[in-house]
Amino acid sequence: MTIGRFSIYTLSLFVVLSYFWYSFVVYKKGLEYRYGTECLLDLAIISGIFGWLGSRISFIIFHLPTFQANWLRVFLLSEYPGYDYLGLLLGLLVGVIVLARRSEIKFYEGLDLVGLGLPGAVAFERLGRVFAGRGTIVFGVPAELLQALFFLVIFVWLWKLEVEYRTFEWYRFRKTQARPGFIFGAFL
Repeated sequence: MTIGRFSIYTLSLFVVLSYFWYSFVVYKKGLEYRYGTECLLDLAIISGIFGWLGSRISFIIFHLPTFQANWLRVFLLSEYPGYDYLGLLLGLLVGVIVLARRSEIKFYEGLDLVGLGLPGAVAFERLGRVFAGRGTIVFGVPAELLQALFFLVIFVWLWKLEVEYRTFEWYRFRKTQARPGFIFGAFL
């Protein structure tokens, strides 16, 4: 879509929507963890920046021959687009580590917030690939649509699991408290 001199790409729009969804989930669940608004905004922004940088750097490393000929291609995002999910996950982890070292959040609770927001964000991104026409057909259906549905199911499962695993009944037989980090581990 073109508006005046600006071009808006479908996939880019869905990636931005996925970031907003991720930020919303981090904010909503972070309030339940009793974190302040400023701290949650820091978590959404810092993990988003490190996640984007990590995904781009990882993409460049995995496609090094394309970028070796001319290193300026690294900055040409419209002509050489790409990101990698492993780098995204590592970048989000670095963002949580930075905030945990600044004592703004607890490390494992930050991981739980990231692990809860990420599956919904990936589902949005996968839908963006379908609408952008960058999909492969499997059994007559775009594979990215199936992946989006899969990540949506994971998101709903984790959302329900997050509510349930902190209840007294889950820990009744062990007589312990709920330990953070479980949601992130379940996501992985």
